[in-house]
Amino acid sequence: AKSNTFWLKLEHLSSLHRPPRLPRLAAAMAPVETAPPPVALVVTGAGSGEANGLYLPTERMVFGAPVFENDERCLISREPHNDKNKGEIRYGWVLGRHRRALYAVQTDELLPPSASSSSQAGWLRFGDAAAPAPRISYASTRAEASAWAAAAFRERGNALFNAQRFREADVTWSRGIDLATTLPESEENEDLLVALFSNRAEARIRQEKWEKALSDAQAALLRRPTHEKALLRAALAAKELGMYAEAKSLVQACLDEQPRSGDARPTMPLSSWA
Repeated sequence: AKSNTFWLKLEHLSSLHRPPRLPRLAAAMAPVETAPPPVALVVTGAGSGEANGLYLPTERMVFGAPVFENDERCLISREPHNDKNKGEIRYGWVLGRHRRALYAVQTDELLPPSASSSSQAGWLRFGDAAAPAPRISYASTRAEASAWAAAAFRERGNALFNAQRFREADVTWSRGIDLATTLPESEENEDLLVALFSNRAEARIRQEKWEKALSDAQAALLRRPTHEKALLRAALAAKELGMYAEAKSLVQACLDEQPRSGDARPTMPLSSWA
């Protein structure tokens, strides 16, 4: 993690930490202009997964700017710093959790800098926050933000799964499902939800969470009854749970839909399943 003069004492100045010196600093400051909060923010790409996701404005205003919060209780807030070298108050935005800063960027903007802002390159990491730095996007509606965040969780989950980090992939896809289930009905949103449920089923199979894997595969099949991967994942989970008749039926359904699918042919003949 990096540091510089501006953020050297961030832990002692950030309102995320409720420092004892902050009231005196705030009292010495002139009133600041307030900024109307955007409908929602979406944070993607942060190395520390809890920092990503949909952020909504809270009822709190700090130093003339709204405070945003996501489902993991991470906060994005505007914070001051008393620059003793220049004898002036400077500002920045802090993304933190549990009163600990994860990322911060110096800027006088009254809203968090977007990914296209010139301030994007200035994000720094603190403590055990992982690289890369977060990227912030503004959405015009909450539904738009939820869709962006859910799609980003799908992609991040894919990367975690490919790295064999199955528990983390499970958690990430779960966050995507929580958002995707709030979206208005559309073919695109259904496709996203089916993929998330089917993918999480596979992550849970790798963790031998058979009942939860079967439930997820069934949730995908409820929306797409002929989804090949969901059929196979449901069949495997059912077999491990001793539900042999249902497992056979699911494999046969997959073969009926995709007769040439090599993945649909079990490692043992169907007739040998008890």
